[in-house]
Amino acid sequence: MHKKIGFTKETNLPTDELKRRLQTEFQKMGFTPIFDMNMKDLANTKLQQHFNEYYILGFYNLSYALNVIDENPIAGSAAITNIVIYEIQNKKYISVIDIHNLEHDKIGKIIDQINNTVKEVIDKV
Repeated sequence: MHKKIGFTKETNLPTDELKRRLQTEFQKMGFTPIFDMNMKDLANTKLQQHFNEYYILGFYNLSYALNVIDENPIAGSAAITNIVIYEIQNKKYISVIDIHNLEHDKIGKIIDQINNTVKEVIDKV
């Protein structure tokens, strides 16, 4: 398994049931589902690459976001909670990242690259 950078749980639930339960539980906590991205289909269709089952589900809590935005308007872009559902070696997992664990990790460097790209796009607009 990969280095622990968040919370991960193995599950035997079918993907559709898992997604339904996540949506229900997040809604009970005041979160609104905002997207359900099927990375396997995207990779297969757009890049012609085989990809195992992998979904990114986005949830947004307006109350949390407003509190963060009140402190700093830019922080609203980080108020989306992304949950991933993925399969590795015929085992299914559900995970959420803890961004505090990324500072000294290779992934942190990739996120720096993404941030630099985003800044460049904003500058060009």
